[in-house]
Amino acid sequence: MRNRFNRFCLFITLLVGLCASSFAVEENFYKWTDEKGIIHYGDHVPPEYSQQEQSELNKFGLTVGVTNAPKTKEQLIEDERKARVQAAERRKIAEMRLRDQALLNSYTTVKDLENTRDAKIAAVDSIITATNSNIAISLKTLRDLMARAAEIDGSGKPVPEVLRKNISSTQDLIGKYKAYIETKRKEQHDIRTQLDDDIKRFRELRGLPETEISDQEILSQKNGDLAKDAAKKEGRMVMAECNDPPGCAQAWSLAQYYIEAKSSARLQIVTDTHLATAEPSMPDSIGLSVVRVPIRGGERFVMEIHCHNSPEGKEFCRTPEAQSILDGFKDYLSGH
Repeated sequence: MRNRFNRFCLFITLLVGLCASSFAVEENFYKWTDEKGIIHYGDHVPPEYSQQEQSELNKFGLTVGVTNAPKTKEQLIEDERKARVQAAERRKIAEMRLRDQALLNSYTTVKDLENTRDAKIAAVDSIITATNSNIAISLKTLRDLMARAAEIDGSGKPVPEVLRKNISSTQDLIGKYKAYIETKRKEQHDIRTQLDDDIKRFRELRGLPETEISDQEILSQKNGDLAKDAAKKEGRMVMAECNDPPGCAQAWSLAQYYIEAKSSARLQIVTDTHLATAEPSMPDSIGLSVVRVPIRGGERFVMEIHCHNSPEGKEFCRTPEAQSILDGFKDYLSGH
């Protein structure tokens, strides 16, 4: 009986040892596919398949790792294209957000936008009217010159070269006047289209119907005034205005210099109507944005300060340092 028990123990000991040694020598193995689509397994991947996708399996046949095949040149190009498209879409969304913000900050009623549109169109109309007067004067001059040339030619004398040149230059001038009027009419069309789009968007943002309703406009004006006052009280926004095209162009360049110098974040958006830095990444850093919008008799620049989205960041927006950046914007534009 005792010998039988000893033999049983010896059997168990040998079995455990065999199992342990079996597990000890087993290692992970690999799975790959050849050029014919046949799946292979082995303790290593042959060199000719090392650049293909391969899986590492454990002793139970479970995947414990995957090595992806290197991307082809075409795949890398496609990845870059998708990245550019996504970046462009993000910029478009950011610009739309800034444009919407400018509409709400700069106008309180639809009538304000309509007045701006009508004033700009009327200003171009004045230029067209003046140019038409110049055409009329030039046409009279041309008739006189041609009558004089015909008289000289009728007398059998050669028409002087100076007279010929005067006729030619007057004809060229009339042609330039007409071409200029065409460009101004196109400008009028663009102004109307842009401002009509702004009016439509303003109505959408304010939740107004497509037709004018005075009571709702009055309510919208009150809400707009309250929103502006709130932003100003929080020390987040400041406005500056200009009233002539050369001065406005210079002020826009100065606005870019200002936010580059004063912001903690990198300038990210630069267009003819929008300037914006990246969002601040730290509680004690700031970002800035400026939007350029037309108003009656000139343009308005709306600058807003952006702080980190945290209690500390919001508190930093109220510091004298942040306030001095806002206070200095208008003085910087007018002092240069």
